[in-house]
Amino acid sequence: SPSEDEMIVALLENAKQVDEYLRTYSATSSDLPKHELDQLTEYFRAAKKKFGLLSSSEDIASERSNLVSSLNNYLNAAQSLCRQVWAKFDVPVMLVGLAHLVVSASITLFVAVECQL
Repeated sequence: SPSEDEMIVALLENAKQVDEYLRTYSATSSDLPKHELDQLTEYFRAAKKKFGLLSSSEDIASERSNLVSSLNNYLNAAQSLCRQVWAKFDVPVMLVGLAHLVVSASITLFVAVECQL
């Protein structure tokens, strides 16, 4: 089983990947609100700083816990922002799609019945 240090490094690597993705995505799209993206960037910078100071801390167990909390908070905030932006349901468009499906199925059924007669 992985050690606590290995799990922290993996969590940091995951946060780096999310940060890189968000920066790349925001460079090509304006979907992510700049203010919230800036806040996420600051959370990530603070977590990286905590990671850099980890070995020089006297209370390393407390600092590890603090770092894990910071990284988890960053990842949760990033997840929340992405869900807020991407998980939007446009009910009228969904209803139009459903109507197209029903009409297409009806036409297919009608054609199939007519071909058998």
